[in-house]
Amino acid sequence: MKPFHFHTSYAVSYAEMMEKWIGDFHSIDHVIVIYDPNNHLELLKRNEISLDELNMYSSKVLVLSLLSINDVISVHKKLSSEDGPYVQGWSNGALIRESY
Repeated sequence: MKPFHFHTSYAVSYAEMMEKWIGDFHSIDHVIVIYDPNNHLELLKRNEISLDELNMYSSKVLVLSLLSINDVISVHKKLSSEDGPYVQGWSNGALIRESY
């Protein structure tokens, strides 16, 4: 079989995709981004994060829209833990907090 010849190729990270998503759809909002939410459903439920479980099976990222930057900080603190998901807090299109 003859190999394919590509003009160019490049990788796109989750971080780059989320930065674009936030810039396009949430540039004036306050949001929490939760990566791989399916691996942390019990933690999310315990912290009263509402989920549409019918659509969660294929979700790689969960975006929560909040009313204020203070809400972002509060939710981020609740979800940031050693065994929790990777969580980012965004406000007005800027990344303000992230867990590691």
